[in-house]
Amino acid sequence: MNYVRFLRALRITRSLELLSEKKYNIYEVAMMVGYNTLSAFSNVFKTVLGISPKVYADMLD
Repeated sequence: MNYVRFLRALRITRSLELLSEKKYNIYEVAMMVGYNTLSAFSNVFKTVLGISPKVYADMLD
């Protein structure tokens, strides 16, 4: 695993934790884990997990 993949996995793992806390919206989570735009975060999230952050957050309810 190279550095970029490791960092991506770390960011997505942390975003899952933050989203499950239900204290932050998706934009805030994206910024907290190091993405500069919501679209970049959403694209990576969907690529890694196969679902969008919105769908994941809705599944938590």
